Amino acid sequence: MKKQTTKKKWSLKSPSLRVWLIIWAATAILGYLCGEWLFLPEQHERLTSERLDSLEFRDELKTMIFELRIEHPEIVYAQAVLESAGFTSAIWKENNNMFGMKPAWNRITTCIGANRSYAVYLNWRYSVLDYALWQSMNARGLDEDEYFGRLGAVYAEDPKYVMKLKEIIRKNK
Repeated sequence: MKKQTTKKKWSLKSPSLRVWLIIWAATAILGYLCGEWLFLPEQHERLTSERLDSLEFRDELKTMIFELRIEHPEIVYAQAVLESAGFTSAIWKENNNMFGMKPAWNRITTCIGANRSYAVYLNWRYSVLDYALWQSMNARGLDEDEYFGRLGAVYAEDPKYVMKLKEIIRKNK
């Protein structure tokens, strides 16, 4: 008797198809939203210390956070300030890594390598985009208190991390 072979049907209930659809959709959307920021040659120039101190840079960062629809933008901006030591840390300068992100092994990432065990990005915009990807996988749909709780539990190494973020947010109001 012959064995019947059945072809695997792709359906939306198939976990592998859903993963590939999510990857495709995320890539398409992020490419559309970020294309003008990420791929223009003039954007790859190193930021000078005077540019980092400018309101223009900080407004550009806040705008990108808003346009990527990153949840809790005030908290995320405070994280950028804290993690980069006010945009002066070595990891920020060497790696274009403003959030102190480590290389991701189990999600889509814009990281192109590692230096000092921290993720390296082509420019600061890729760092923001990677944070958006992290948030979409790990902390989406949380209210403010839950978000602070998640950051304290899975993101921060410093037990006073959330308190420091709240202080930065208070000073920026």
